[in-house]
Amino acid sequence: MGVTNMSMDMNGTNALDGAAAMPGRGPARVQAGAGYGAAAYARQAAKQYRSTNVTTASPATLVLMMYDGALRFIRQGVEAIAQRDFEGANSSIGRAQDIVAELGGALDMSQGEIAENLARLYEYMLHRLVEGNVRKDPAPLQEVAGLLQELREAWEQVARGEGATRAVIEA
Repeated sequence: MGVTNMSMDMNGTNALDGAAAMPGRGPARVQAGAGYGAAAYARQAAKQYRSTNVTTASPATLVLMMYDGALRFIRQGVEAIAQRDFEGANSSIGRAQDIVAELGGALDMSQGEIAENLARLYEYMLHRLVEGNVRKDPAPLQEVAGLLQELREAWEQVARGEGATRAVIEA
């Protein structure tokens, strides 16, 4: 599976915007119950903009977007734990887990040692996210956030020299 397909379903929904897929509803339609007027139009326009960004982004930019999403959801999970909102924490941390799992699943394992090391690191992150979620302990979550931030910085450098991206990720 290539990175360009990793977060999109056939309705234009992606893991970064958090919208649930609705059969027969593409990004250009206002969903039932959304209401009419400027606010509904603005929400729909923002959703379509995010969808367009994902479908036209380079592989390295998609990876950066995934890191940003995982980091955002981890921060939300830590905040929810602090507020004793355990349902919200579970939801946010679960979304971070989904993104980390997607990052691991998008690796091209035929590329050797770097892909194998990243796969092991993503597995470790998943384990720590589960641990932090079950125990409602922010320490493992913050550890994963630090690891993701380091990887994000490395991928940002890769994005500047785009050709190197294809060594690890299928285009």
